[in-house]
Amino acid sequence: LRRSELSGERLHLIARKNNKKPAIALLPAVREALEQVPTPKDAPTDSDYFFWNGRGRVETATRTMRRALRKIFARAGVERAVPHLFRHTLAT
Repeated sequence: LRRSELSGERLHLIARKNNKKPAIALLPAVREALEQVPTPKDAPTDSDYFFWNGRGRVETATRTMRRALRKIFARAGVERAVPHLFRHTLAT
C-alpha cells in the first residue's frame, strides 16, 4: 500500500487481474489510522510505502505480512481468518 494511492477519503488501487482502477471509500477513522503509521524500518523518510521499506522482494514482504496477520488473528480470537478475506471485503 502506497501513500500516493490515497486521495482524500479514497484509496486508488490497480487490480492485477484486469488492470481496472477501483477507488475504494475509506472511513475517516481508517484514513486517520493510516496517517499514524510510522515509516517502515530502514525505509527513507520520504518512503511512499506504508508497510514495506522498498528493499528486497515483494514476495518476501508479503510472506512477512501474512505471518504478522496470522498472529494478529490468533490474538484476536478470529478463527479461519486469512489475509485474502480483506480482498473479499473490499470487493463487496
